[in-house]
Amino acid sequence: MVRRALALALALDRGEMALHVDEAAANNETMAPAEQIHLRESHEEMERLRAIVSVLSFEPLADGVKSRDDALHVLGFSPGARPGLTDLGARFRRLASIHHPDGSYGDHQRMSQLNAAMEHLRRGAA
Repeated sequence: MVRRALALALALDRGEMALHVDEAAANNETMAPAEQIHLRESHEEMERLRAIVSVLSFEPLADGVKSRDDALHVLGFSPGARPGLTDLGARFRRLASIHHPDGSYGDHQRMSQLNAAMEHLRRGAA
């Protein structure tokens, strides 16, 4: 279900799909309360999906991974974070399953930076 939601959010983000909500209907007080709640929940879900996509689809760094902060950025952690190896590995696997070049949404440059980030962090931990 998460992969389907991500695929939908990515398609919306790339402009391959569009979501149109009739503003007149959305603001119509004659709508049933259940329909109003469903519309509000749909909007909130779209915002949540946009936030997820923005985290998962990091912008590749122009100069590559040069520092610990760069590596943490690529993996979606805040600068100065101290994630354990378990958290790093889990995050890497999640992002690699999305960005692997053989996948539907694969991206060679992002995958290369994910690998470089993990290599950099492993060297720093040793």
